[in-house]
Amino acid sequence: MLLTTPGSLIPSLRASKDEGQANFVNPGIFLVNAGGDFDITPKLKSFINANFLRFERTESLEYILFQAPIRHTIGVDYGTGVTYRPPLSENIVLTGGAAMFTPGDGFRGIYGGKTLFSLFSSVRLTF
Repeated sequence: MLLTTPGSLIPSLRASKDEGQANFVNPGIFLVNAGGDFDITPKLKSFINANFLRFERTESLEYILFQAPIRHTIGVDYGTGVTYRPPLSENIVLTGGAAMFTPGDGFRGIYGGKTLFSLFSSVRLTF
């Protein structure tokens, strides 16, 4: 059983969207976000983002995982990157960046306490 379904931020504790019964006593997510986009040059744009995540209620997680107590703090997610548009149009867009997740007590109690890192990139060609 997954905490969220793929591509979703909302915890539903379902096996998948197609099958599995919804758990109507899900933990809920409290999310605080701050971010910004900065135009460095007409062709180059940077972005930065930070999210604080917290479970609203953990009783359903404690019941499913047979683990108590599970703390409320999930952690803090940070990300930064750049977008480059060589011909100053939307025909060619190159994006790349890095993200980091610092786990809180709730995440450490379920999955462990390592800080997670990831790199991302995308190329969009439209003609």
